[in-house]
Amino acid sequence: MGEQAGACAELVAVGLRALLQDSTRGPVLVLGTVWPEFWNVLTASAGPGRSSGDAQTRALLEGTGVYVPTAFEAQELQDARTVGGHDVRLADALAHTVDGRIAQYLAGAPALLERYRMAPPAARAVIRAATDANRLGGAALVGRDFLQAAAEGYLGDDDYDALGEQWLEEALAYTQQPSKGVRGLLSRVRARQGSDGGDRWRLSDYMDHIGRVERRYAAPPASFWRAAREYLPEPHLVRAVGQAAEARWRDAEAAGLYQRALDLGDVKAGQELVSLWQERQRAEEARRVQEQTALAGDGEVLEELLEQMLEQEQYQQAEQLVREAAGRGHPTAQLHLARALVLDGKAEEAERWYAEVAQCSDPGILRAHADDLRERGDLDGARAALRAAGDRRAMGELAALAEGTIEVEQAAREAFAAGEATPLKTLAEQAEAEGRAADAAWLYGDAIEVFERRRRQREEGMDFINFEAGPRSLLDYVNPAVLPMPSGETWALRQLVALLDATQGAAAGDDVLGEVARAGNAWALERLRRLRERNQEQEAQALLDREVGQGTPWALWVQAYRAVHDEQVTDDVRRTLLERAAEARVGQAVKMLMERAEQAGRAGEADQWALHAAARGYTTPLWELVRSREEGGQWEEAEQFAWRAPASQRSWALRRLARERTGEHATALLRHACDEALAWAPGMLAERLDAAGEFAQAEQLARTAADAGDRQALEELAVRRKDDDPERQWLALLANGLTAEGTPAAPW
Repeated sequence: MGEQAGACAELVAVGLRALLQDSTRGPVLVLGTVWPEFWNVLTASAGPGRSSGDAQTRALLEGTGVYVPTAFEAQELQDARTVGGHDVRLADALAHTVDGRIAQYLAGAPALLERYRMAPPAARAVIRAATDANRLGGAALVGRDFLQAAAEGYLGDDDYDALGEQWLEEALAYTQQPSKGVRGLLSRVRARQGSDGGDRWRLSDYMDHIGRVERRYAAPPASFWRAAREYLPEPHLVRAVGQAAEARWRDAEAAGLYQRALDLGDVKAGQELVSLWQERQRAEEARRVQEQTALAGDGEVLEELLEQMLEQEQYQQAEQLVREAAGRGHPTAQLHLARALVLDGKAEEAERWYAEVAQCSDPGILRAHADDLRERGDLDGARAALRAAGDRRAMGELAALAEGTIEVEQAAREAFAAGEATPLKTLAEQAEAEGRAADAAWLYGDAIEVFERRRRQREEGMDFINFEAGPRSLLDYVNPAVLPMPSGETWALRQLVALLDATQGAAAGDDVLGEVARAGNAWALERLRRLRERNQEQEAQALLDREVGQGTPWALWVQAYRAVHDEQVTDDVRRTLLERAAEARVGQAVKMLMERAEQAGRAGEADQWALHAAARGYTTPLWELVRSREEGGQWEEAEQFAWRAPASQRSWALRRLARERTGEHATALLRHACDEALAWAPGMLAERLDAAGEFAQAEQLARTAADAGDRQALEELAVRRKDDDPERQWLALLANGLTAEGTPAAPW
């Protein structure tokens, strides 16, 4: 554009217009992308500052624009995922873009990668520190102090010595440079007025993706662990980094991080730290951390500690701990203190603490409080506590306290809505036993309505319907095979149908099944069995035909299944019916299409059906195809197909295949997996090599696995080698773990 375009720009426009207007040379499609601000310049009308020669460009482009939104909507993203499996670039963009900004991702990612590869040492160190913070701790935003402290360990001696006084500012300036509409490698997030802390830096999504792969087998330097301990402000992030350190057998680093997170109030970090000390039989340190964790509000740890104190007759220390924790507002301690005061006859003081307990939001504590109130005869107080708790168990207990027909029924319905079915089921069965069929049917119907709503919510998120997951089989329906019973059966539906059969006749039960069939419940297939059981073949076939015509998945599956087992049906018809069921998201139809293609020698078609299912979360066809080729001696074909699995399914398929293999075939697969940076591969390969006597390679791979977060192989190696360890290196490793650099740590 403009002066930068040169004289040839208009010649190109003239040539393209001539090409598009020449009917003898079609069809022709010229497709390109351009940022909106550049499009506006190219298509602007002639005016000041715009030469008349731009008319050719304007004439070429006018009326041809296709607007690409800044961010795509949910349905557009879903449409893109449908074809994403056939376009590696689009699939990568869908997996890693944020807020639907696919165009920016596709346009900017290559330039960002080039900029990262060309980054000076300090900038690369900052990026790697941010990468490790995100991949190990989930810290998407990191502060300047963290980056400065952590980055030093990622620099070699020569690069560190060569740093200038403004090295961090220069490195951040390099990483912040935007590219083609996307943020830089690291972008600054300004702190708003009134927010805690200063500006932070966010790693670009694409750089995060690249960094996770590039550093999969890399353990951070000591400066990273130290910076995380000192400068990450959120306690759960510090704990997450501590867990990453422990997974890499950097236990001393993990202990420091857990302690920091606990100091910031994270009780889960306290639990992790207690376990570390207990593993080393360091009772004094474990006890200290338990007390701190209990005082920080962990009710379970408090109860464990109180039990230990009472067993050791440390009554005064137990009372002091409970009072201190209660004074800090922790409801578990307040409940224990109130109960102890009741036993001591100090009712007035106990009531004050019970009043504090009643204000908490912990359902378990409130249920326990309700138990105390019920034992004292205060049923109204118990009801209030249970209603405040509001969880499934509490609502069930509340229903048990209900009195009077109206209150009992209301409480049963509330409990059922909260997920506790027993009160409503008991109420309905009681009405049925007393001969109140209408009341029982009404209650069963209410339960069915709730069950159906939950079923629809579950199925909305399903890519494939699995008709193998039903509670029982529908026998004697399809001859000669048995058709798996679809899911959807509930006690309410089953008992209502039985009740109506007994009181109003089978037609009434059929009507209920028809209602749930129209709502999409696959258990309505039971209606077909009932009709056939009564020899009403015409009615059964009419029902099936009607549901097939409406595209009901279970009906399409029944039709296809019967055709497959009917010798008089041609293969073309079978295939057509199976494909129609597959289009209706019936997983078993896809599986059968895959099996038939494989049996007929159409391997490519079988592959496509299995990959189609796997991309939508239904992995059974994929694994069966891998296994059948493996069992048939087609080891190379089985492995190649496992590698073709969708990204979300590839790792588990290869891992499962590797576990089932032995000998050279397993080793070759594991080496390939290591090369592709699959985190589980080094540890598994280390185990195989150690068993084969390749001790040096096994140790190297076990250390690689530990650096990647899988310490098990190295631990098991240390256990096997500690008895033949004159330098006691393996014993030191078992006792103290690794340093950040990967050597045996000193006692800590």
